[in-house]
Amino acid sequence: MRRREFIGSIGAASMLPPAAWSQQVSHDASGSAPADTIPLNYNDARFSGNAASSAVTIATGGALSNKSITETGNIASIVLRDGGTIRTCRVNSRECVRIGGSGSFLIDNCYLEALGVGDDHADGIQAYSPGSRGTLRVSNTAIVTHSVAANVGLFIADNWTGTIDLENVAFIGGGVNYGLRVHPDTGGDNIIKLKNVFFVPPFQYGPYLFGDYGHHRNSIQLWDNVRKATIVDGVLIPGVAFPKPF
Repeated sequence: MRRREFIGSIGAASMLPPAAWSQQVSHDASGSAPADTIPLNYNDARFSGNAASSAVTIATGGALSNKSITETGNIASIVLRDGGTIRTCRVNSRECVRIGGSGSFLIDNCYLEALGVGDDHADGIQAYSPGSRGTLRVSNTAIVTHSVAANVGLFIADNWTGTIDLENVAFIGGGVNYGLRVHPDTGGDNIIKLKNVFFVPPFQYGPYLFGDYGHHRNSIQLWDNVRKATIVDGVLIPGVAFPKPF
């Protein structure tokens, strides 16, 4: 949905030239995608038993599972407060998941597709709660974006800080600014862990952006099988590996 608070930061990010993508690519084309762990479309068979749901706010520490959501609501289709779990859900809306507090968060076995409208800055997942700290783990999940009213697939935004742990995740770009954007802030450093993470272009500026702000930094503690990829006949095909940025 509309988020005026991010206009300044997005404008600063847009200064990174499109050439950044080619600068990040290595020449190692080996590696494999985890078979059948990432749902690449809304109609994946694992969601066949899901129940239709309106937009949901999950209570602190609560859980949501086996839901299909196309309603965006006032903020996002799924809003998490202080901790919570989302499992085997599919979302196709203007803004999929908003994290608005501290704690431990898990998103597993999900398909999240965000298509903005008008002056939205659509995100698949956005953590926005200035001063909050937490651990976000995303696994076995596709984060799908488009070029229309778009922002980022997974955006760790203004002074939400902590640990970002991704395993078996596909960012499907569709022309969005970035698949993954993470920066620390005055609240502290970030720990970043990526394993079996795939970026399917196009992205307007690059597959990912890690910046250091607020006198703190991103610490990449795991960078294993992070690759450019394509989707051919519904199958994820890994491509060249990205070297660890720093």
